Amino acid sequence: MRLHRLDDYQSWLFEVQGRRIAVDPWLTASHRLPPGHWLFGRRREAPSPGPEAIASVDAVVLTGPFADHCDPDTLSVLPRTVPIFAQGIAAKRAAKLGFTRVTAMRGGDEASLFPGTKLHAVQPGFPYRHNSIGFVLEGDGARAGFETHVIDLKRHGPRFEGLDLLVVPVQGVWLMGVPFVMAPERVRDILDVLKPKQVVATGNDPDKGHGVLSSVMLFYRGSVGGFGASMAGSASRFVDLVAGQTLEVSAPSTR
Repeated sequence: MRLHRLDDYQSWLFEVQGRRIAVDPWLTASHRLPPGHWLFGRRREAPSPGPEAIASVDAVVLTGPFADHCDPDTLSVLPRTVPIFAQGIAAKRAAKLGFTRVTAMRGGDEASLFPGTKLHAVQPGFPYRHNSIGFVLEGDGARAGFETHVIDLKRHGPRFEGLDLLVVPVQGVWLMGVPFVMAPERVRDILDVLKPKQVVATGNDPDKGHGVLSSVMLFYRGSVGGFGASMAGSASRFVDLVAGQTLEVSAPSTR
């Protein structure tokens, strides 16, 4: 199993058994929330490979319906027959775009992406329990976990135990005092319990958004570099994976 970082934010590609699985691909120049950029949006500061980077993937996983997870302009390059495994609202949006092989998933669901490759959906913590999913991907003798917002350690933490890799945000985001993305210290506490072999940050630099929501109502804390420094001596290896780089999650011959 290999993990490829497609951009500097939160677009990913897993390679398992020779198959390519795109996760939350947003590879266009910008995205925004309705009714427009004045409320909230994000424009790229660094180049991305563009939507064509996923044109030949074998499957897509969409963890939520939000603009930076389910971007119709990016998905438009895909054949409408490509399998899509998505959180419920995102699954409906994919179907409206014309995709014919869409599987809606919620926490606790399992799906076989390909023979020998399984996807286990994990319910996130508040406030994303009903509009997002995390997941554990199994294949090539490896297990990789993925959560973009909040891990509910008490209820669903055991799903993330014994992982070869955990992809997780490490910079906190609050909306009017409500934690929308886990604080860095909370992530450290979770890692101390779960002890994944490797950790990679996703959702980097959330403060680069713009608009009224970002500048007035959202509060941010932490940096990827600072979090990496705090992981010195941890049982988990922190990997600061940058756009275009690939990480070997686990090779069957070494397990």
